[in-house]
Amino acid sequence: MLSPPPYLLAFGFANAAVLGWLAAAAAPILIHLWMKRVHRETPWAAVRFLQAAVKRHSRRLRLQEWLLLAIRTAIILLVVLAASKPVLETLGGLLGPGVRTHRVLVIDASMSMRYQHEDGVTLLDRAKRLAKEVVEGAGPGDQFSLCLMTGKPSAPVASATVDAAAVLAAIDATGPTDTASDLPATLAVVEAVVSAAADGPSPADRREVVFLSDLTRSAWEPLTASGEGAAAAPLLGELAGRAALSLIDVGVASAPNAAVIDARVTSGAPTLREPVRVAGRVQAFGAGSSEARVEL
Repeated sequence: MLSPPPYLLAFGFANAAVLGWLAAAAAPILIHLWMKRVHRETPWAAVRFLQAAVKRHSRRLRLQEWLLLAIRTAIILLVVLAASKPVLETLGGLLGPGVRTHRVLVIDASMSMRYQHEDGVTLLDRAKRLAKEVVEGAGPGDQFSLCLMTGKPSAPVASATVDAAAVLAAIDATGPTDTASDLPATLAVVEAVVSAAADGPSPADRREVVFLSDLTRSAWEPLTASGEGAAAAPLLGELAGRAALSLIDVGVASAPNAAVIDARVTSGAPTLREPVRVAGRVQAFGAGSSEARVEL
């Protein structure tokens, strides 16, 4: 999925169950209507003088009644909304008093992330830039952790921390690897980080896991695999039950993708005095030219 723009906003409530009490805001209105129904008039000679005075000030009195009714209703509405903890989210932060979020940034640092755009910027550079925007746009009190999606996944920042400078330094120090991604192992590392933070001494009110990847088929195919390779889907389901999941696609849809899928010596046992003949097979997995230069 494409990365959302930084100005995208989403409004929600951290405690939505409390919103049911909004119906209590109708109580002042019902009381006001009921008092009008139970009003009784008693004839009295002196009332004529009072009626004349009331008519002169009826408009001001009616305005005061409506203002008092509005204030009573607004007090109930504000109390219920405050108890429901309204939050305002952007790509980089959570704006809401008293709501702290623990975000686990999962950066794909596999070999495919070395792909360069025409301007020389790699996919990993783009993922690191977006991850830094998430950290820099965080709200006060938000916590962060950093995990790397590689052949041997790791957590450079395993413990939830509010030290944004340390997290930014760890993101800058992230480099590409020469291995493919191991999604099931990565999900296990992320699950351990989320569980440790939730059971820690100062857990956040909300947890979110942000994946930044080029979504290569070899890395994410375990989600649809069967048999022994079907371990990724249950792990992702368990993680989704503990935290909100976000996926930012930093890949290029039409990027050329070719690989040597077979290479072998065809001239017998190689020796120092005889030329060696090597046969290979190159296959294109993506868009681009069918011709490729191969260097041995």
